[in-house]
Amino acid sequence: MLAHGIFFYTAAAMDVVLQPGAATFRSIGGILDVFVFSGPTVMDVSRQYAELVGLPAMIPYFGLGFQLCRWGYDGIAEV
Repeated sequence: MLAHGIFFYTAAAMDVVLQPGAATFRSIGGILDVFVFSGPTVMDVSRQYAELVGLPAMIPYFGLGFQLCRWGYDGIAEV
């Protein structure tokens, strides 16, 4: 499967209009950076994007369900 990616980076507001067979990107001003990722596979495009913006941070434990509770769980199996 062939894949490519385009990343538009701007601090200004942007309007995106998707139509069958077309996409329109409009920015109201400011500086616009455009990055084109031309990896032959989706994994290559994702890797190129991650190299540009960095990997996401690990979410905190409470976001995964590890939280304090007034009922006091006995262990991880009970959570």
